[in-house]
Amino acid sequence: MRLLSSVLIFGAAALAADTIDSRDCREHFLTSNDSADVRVLFDEARNYMREGRYGTARVAFRTLVAVYPESCLVGPAREFIADLDEREPAQVIRAVRFDGLRRVSPREALERFDALEIGLAADMRFQQESVDEAKGVLRDLLAEKGFSNAQVTATTKSIAPRQVEVTFHVAPAHRRLIGMLR
Repeated sequence: MRLLSSVLIFGAAALAADTIDSRDCREHFLTSNDSADVRVLFDEARNYMREGRYGTARVAFRTLVAVYPESCLVGPAREFIADLDEREPAQVIRAVRFDGLRRVSPREALERFDALEIGLAADMRFQQESVDEAKGVLRDLLAEKGFSNAQVTATTKSIAPRQVEVTFHVAPAHRRLIGMLR
């Protein structure tokens, strides 16, 4: 098993080393003390790019840059990130609006999104996953205020090239009050 691990790690190192342009950096990479984790992460990110999974590749490269800033692979990872940004232009949230929101202020909802690190606010990168997660958080916030069966939907509207407006539509059910429990 140990030999197999060494072969796999060496294979990953060879794959990652093929992408290094600078001779000094390439030699440093092959003889460096970079952990196998950084090498495997780099290769996984490249494989995501080949498969067309650009968002996942971007996350992997950014993780490599953040977690292993001293690695020789940071330079090539940054180049790949720049390439990915050119391939898939990012959409930016221009505004977040709420329609039909009662008992909860829009500011309170946005503060809850921020507290839970949802990443849904003006001038942030638009990601559909964040909108889906925010719907659940908004539904929970309304439940805390007594609207347990609120229906929350979201729509996105393109305002300008690469700019999106997100609107949450809230249809709260009747408020429920519990008088006495026995």
